[in-house]
Amino acid sequence: MRPHRTHLLTAALLLFTFVALLAILVPTIADPDLWGHVRYGLDMLEARTIIRTDPYSYLSEPGTWINHEWLAEVSFALAYRAGGSQGLVLFKVAMGLATAGVIYVTLRQRGVRLLVRCAVLLLMMAGIRFAISPVRPQL
Repeated sequence: MRPHRTHLLTAALLLFTFVALLAILVPTIADPDLWGHVRYGLDMLEARTIIRTDPYSYLSEPGTWINHEWLAEVSFALAYRAGGSQGLVLFKVAMGLATAGVIYVTLRQRGVRLLVRCAVLLLMMAGIRFAISPVRPQL
């Protein structure tokens, strides 16, 4: 195969894979905890510290709160400040593409052929589509 044609096929495959990844990542469903996470993140940005008590809980007594999702919540708050709901979706898509990029580079470094790399990415992302549909700290 001629080099020019090979480059065109490579570019077409990579473009197809990127568009297919976007089609998997962009659809977003509502998550009941999202706005709580955004609120906690906004509170931490305002306080400029990790909040150690839950000011919104009416069931537990005041005390030390270990918020293991604080970094995700601050990230959500920054994304929300930058772009509202669309900013949260864009953040989710960026995290998904970054994850796909790490996997792609790792496969490439291990000598996996381009077609197989693209197929692995698409199968993997399609397989976890429902887990990555909401904006959640577990992203």
